[in-house]
Amino acid sequence: MNENYASDITLEELAEIGEAVGYDNPTYFGMVFKKYEGITPTDCRKRHGTSLTW
Repeated sequence: MNENYASDITLEELAEIGEAVGYDNPTYFGMVFKKYEGITPTDCRKRHGTSLTW
């Protein structure tokens, strides 16, 4: 497996995650996520891999 595969999060994936927790705008979800978690969703995925559950 490509080592970057687990750390890449697409805008489509971000939109799906944001929508699942009540955000219609993936960019806004990313900003809110970073505000409360201190890292971006992409950085979070890099740290925790694809096994991270929302």
